[in-house]
Amino acid sequence: MTDMEKRLLWIAMIERLQFMVLVNSVIYYRLNNNILSDHEFDTLSKSAAKHSAEKHSRWHYVMFDHDGNSGTEALLGRLHHADWVYLNEMAQLILSKKPEEAWEF
Repeated sequence: MTDMEKRLLWIAMIERLQFMVLVNSVIYYRLNNNILSDHEFDTLSKSAAKHSAEKHSRWHYVMFDHDGNSGTEALLGRLHHADWVYLNEMAQLILSKKPEEAWEF
């Protein structure tokens, strides 16, 4: 694997973490539901926060100063309209699945 491929894979993994934080925030704050326990979400959020400065991530404009603490509802207010629509649709898709299949897409 080349250095460029490793870098692209790393960015994809960071984007996945950030996406999971954002979509779970939509599920919790906007759809009044949850699929993760508070502990699971805190762990996920802190993992994503470690990489919030990654400027090549799709979600950098939302997550750039995320520190892993609660308050992810405020991040949703930063979303561009198209990203809000996308995350809302993905949240509804996730909620329509069985819990053990929620992240299979």
